[in-house]
Amino acid sequence: PAERTGTPTLKLGDIHERLGFSLTAEFMKGLGFTPAAIERRSCLFHEADFGLICAALVRHIEALQSKAAA
Repeated sequence: PAERTGTPTLKLGDIHERLGFSLTAEFMKGLGFTPAAIERRSCLFHEADFGLICAALVRHIEALQSKAAA
């Protein structure tokens, strides 16, 4: 993700609600996304990164699919 400024407001719970499945902070780190802030044990990301997070998930799933097909 690009260097972001401003207040991060996107919580893992928000991402869960949008996608319909849960992601852990550790999994997000594996995708290349570290929390921009932590507030009361909630990992916060920048809203502008949501599209990039989705694209990273697609790449991850496609890689797993390719590995399973091999």
